[in-house]
Amino acid sequence: MANRSFLFAGSMLCLIGLLVAPAAAFAPEVPMTISENTRIDPGLKDELWTIHVDHRLDKYDANVRAAGEVIDALDSYSYDTTAVTGILNDIRGERDALTDALEARDRDALWDVNQNLLDLEKSFRQEVRQLLREV
Repeated sequence: MANRSFLFAGSMLCLIGLLVAPAAAFAPEVPMTISENTRIDPGLKDELWTIHVDHRLDKYDANVRAAGEVIDALDSYSYDTTAVTGILNDIRGERDALTDALEARDRDALWDVNQNLLDLEKSFRQEVRQLLREV
């Protein structure tokens, strides 16, 4: 299933590339050099970044909601969710840093935040698995 998603995303990027390239080729008065041979309109670049920011924050929010629902389900079956709730609170605490890094287009800060989130999400999954093993 993941391979299909990857292939679909790759084909969509190729399609977007085919649609964008001719438009960018006819706008030499507004150069935005990405490489020696590619120019993209700065307005388009900003619009694409805005789309990226919106989708990244939506993904973050969806992951937080899903984790909250997992905790609610565990609570309803009387599991001790203290540890996973603490991890989720740490994940929630990363939202401002994520938003700031995205808005500043700070790739180094964004990498750091994403690494923190990956580590926290891994800890969350491990802790949930541990709780379920203790049945």
